[in-house]
Amino acid sequence: MADAVLLHLGEHGLGLKAVVDASLIGCPFGQGKTIGIERCFPQDRPMLSETQRRFVEISRIGHLATADASGAPYLVPVCYGLGGETLYITIDEKPKRRGMPLKRVRNIIENPRAAFIVDRYDEDWTRLGWVMLRGAAEILDSGEGARPRPGVASRQICAIPGDEPDRSAVIALRIAHVASWGDLSSE
Repeated sequence: MADAVLLHLGEHGLGLKAVVDASLIGCPFGQGKTIGIERCFPQDRPMLSETQRRFVEISRIGHLATADASGAPYLVPVCYGLGGETLYITIDEKPKRRGMPLKRVRNIIENPRAAFIVDRYDEDWTRLGWVMLRGAAEILDSGEGARPRPGVASRQICAIPGDEPDRSAVIALRIAHVASWGDLSSE
């Protein structure tokens, strides 16, 4: 086997592992879309499938991961809306932090690479599932371009008390890579 990928097939401590010829999973080692260093996973795709899109649209909250210029990670729960291949995330103002941008905003200015995940936890582990979106994020200033265009489920964008609709800035995550796992049914 020229190039191999170690796949962890078992979850939750089952301990199943397999070494697979990278050419068998349709992704030459070190080429194509990757997750992590020198790994290639067949679920990493540039576009959302209908099942993935529905899972993201019905979820109520997600988590945004950013990193500053030095690579220090930062993770925060967020409200969002999905429009086409862009995820829009609300930016709320913290009363105690007026005048200083939120950490997630400062991170995006320093390093636009970001990830977003929605997941479902259930005591019945056959119902576990998640969808991860990765791409470049940017801050859309308040005004005309800030709110998502028609087609974004309005119930998805959280109403921010005190903010006027269509006036607040948002984070726009331009989806470049999509990965998912588990039960993505909408039930």
